[in-house]
Amino acid sequence: MSSGRSAVGGRLSRLLTIAAGLVFAALCAVSAVISHSDELLVGATEDGPPPETRVLSELDNSVPDPTWSESGRPGSPVVALTFDDGPDPVRTSDVLDVLSEHGVRGTFFVTGREVLAQPDMLKRIASEGHEIGLHSFNHARMGDLSSTQLLRQYELNQWMVLGTVGVKPVVARAPYSGAGIYHTTKELTAAELAQTEGGLTMIYSDLVARDFEGIPAAQIAAESLPEADRSAIVTLHDGPSDQPRHTAAGLRLLIPELKKRGYEFVTASEYGRVASTAPVPTSERVVATAVTTTAGLLGSLTGVLRLATVVLAPLLLVRALALIILPWRQAMVRRRSRRFRSGAKTPSETPPGVSIIVPAYNEEVGIAGALFSFLRQDYEGPIEIIMVDDGSSDATIARAARFPDVRILSKPNGGKASALNVGFDAASHDFCILVDGDTMFDATAVKRLMEAFDDDTVGAAAGYPMVGNRMANLLTQVQHVEYMVQCSLLRRAQEAVGAVSCMPGPVAAFRKEALDDIGGVPDVTLAEDADLTVALGAAGWKLRYIPDAVAWTEAPIDIRTLWKQRMRWTYGTLQVMWRHRKRSPSAEGERYRRRALALMSLDMIWLPFTPLADLFAILALATGRGGVLVAAVVFTVIIQLVTTWFAAVVDGERRTVLLYAPAQLLFFRYFNLLVLAGAVSSILAGRRQKWHKPKRLGMVPNAAVVPDAAVIPDAAVDGVEAPKTESDVNLEGEPKNRSPVGVGT
Repeated sequence: MSSGRSAVGGRLSRLLTIAAGLVFAALCAVSAVISHSDELLVGATEDGPPPETRVLSELDNSVPDPTWSESGRPGSPVVALTFDDGPDPVRTSDVLDVLSEHGVRGTFFVTGREVLAQPDMLKRIASEGHEIGLHSFNHARMGDLSSTQLLRQYELNQWMVLGTVGVKPVVARAPYSGAGIYHTTKELTAAELAQTEGGLTMIYSDLVARDFEGIPAAQIAAESLPEADRSAIVTLHDGPSDQPRHTAAGLRLLIPELKKRGYEFVTASEYGRVASTAPVPTSERVVATAVTTTAGLLGSLTGVLRLATVVLAPLLLVRALALIILPWRQAMVRRRSRRFRSGAKTPSETPPGVSIIVPAYNEEVGIAGALFSFLRQDYEGPIEIIMVDDGSSDATIARAARFPDVRILSKPNGGKASALNVGFDAASHDFCILVDGDTMFDATAVKRLMEAFDDDTVGAAAGYPMVGNRMANLLTQVQHVEYMVQCSLLRRAQEAVGAVSCMPGPVAAFRKEALDDIGGVPDVTLAEDADLTVALGAAGWKLRYIPDAVAWTEAPIDIRTLWKQRMRWTYGTLQVMWRHRKRSPSAEGERYRRRALALMSLDMIWLPFTPLADLFAILALATGRGGVLVAAVVFTVIIQLVTTWFAAVVDGERRTVLLYAPAQLLFFRYFNLLVLAGAVSSILAGRRQKWHKPKRLGMVPNAAVVPDAAVIPDAAVDGVEAPKTESDVNLEGEPKNRSPVGVGT
């Protein structure tokens, strides 16, 4: 019963993790939508005034009243100083300082979007006794919107103000409206609708200073002075702008001059003797506060994501260039090194012995082929093969026992790391190769790995794991393309900067002294290979990548298995980054640690967010504002495809593999984001991921790893054929990576 409950609990935990991951991904998508919500919900237009010709027109019940056009406002001369387009953290603050110095109240016509961005500035406007009016949500031309969009513009604008400072303005000024006696036909219709159905009073201007054009302070003051003894509503601008504005300086000249002429200062509603705000029921106030708070949070998230997109764009370009330039340089260095070694005469000596440690848990399908590939290595030194059975319940031991040269150790099930440590303790040679139980080595893999240890400071060398079952379906094909970039190009580039971040589980060699130095294989994370690698680098050992040391591994053939695998990788990598957050005691180790963790965070945390740029671009296209963002996304996609092409060149792959590059890019671009969301949600929820061992199907052909002249005993492996050979060479002048028989490219 307990095992049944455990199984149910495990399934429930996985479902909750996936659900939380999807929610997180949906939140990211919603935040991307929020960045363009105004265009989608309330419409948007190009910047600037309407292109139509304005004609003499009158709007009843507006301010100034149309009947004042000839005689002016009745009564003693007054002036209303109004400010459009804010609030802005700098310009609005400067204007408020000047008004406070002179004891003058003004009217600020604010936009909903800026209120969301600067709620504290709006609160200051209200607290200092100034009037707040509406200026639409996103500064659109009202005459170009539908009736529904127009009303939403002011309605959302009202809600943002109400939720922020608790008042509901009913005075409004349309963007680009100018004087109240001149409208386009569309503007007049829009203004009438705002008053009749929106319950607003439209406020216009008698004088509009061109401070938005960056004119000097003296000119701003001159353009804002009414005719002698004539009242006026003066419009200035305090909103965000790329243009320099001298509005505050102009006010310092204007206000004393108006006082000198005997003007009284009033707000826009006082000028027109109309109501400034409307009463608000408690329920509406609560809802407005909730909506504003939620929109603000999503807006903040959107801001972070926008910043991340801006930062990621150049990072992607730099990364792509690094994945081309650094591997090319490494390949040239390696090629020259091989030529030098082939031409130099060295004394004859036996290569060092190697212990190949094979952890095995229910590996009956592929263990025979794996062991045979280890036994048939083209290596002149002694090879010891130790298989550590980790409590298998199938025929793993029976099949391994068919190989008399393989040493078999058994232990209770305790996980891969513990099995590796058992084998490491039993190893009799100074070098150990740690592999997975389903891995098959190319015939020269051990020889190539051991060439890396020509320097006593080298602690480990990574080989190149390739997808042996790539022809199983489209999913394995795209994984093969991914491995070309991630396991070939990326590790070449990492080696060039001294920051190889992972000795892959399927094929990696270690100096036993180095493993002793860090206490063996760590077992506290789910990514023991990355954990082991960072520990070695932080301890000061050099790490290398040997692309010619090829091993074949079986990749997941369905989405569910791939999800479990990538969840473990991502979750484990996050654990590794947290575990190694502290400084290394040595300067060399600290340099490695910083570089390695930076590269790991880029690939595992930041780059998965690149699909958000796609969402922004799609929304931009939908609203007619694609431009630069769409071009940036297309450019990054092209760069990634070029990187994949270069990976194929470096590996000596047939170019037909590039047919799968678009599918690989499209799939993993979004899949990785969901995986990251699932891993993060699992961590935040306190659910520890477990090791999910995929079911092996034995889909890697044994012939992939057998030397041409090998004689294969029937008792060992059934149905093995000699491999096909290739005459092509890769970038380094070596025979290109052979494909398994029956697998192809």
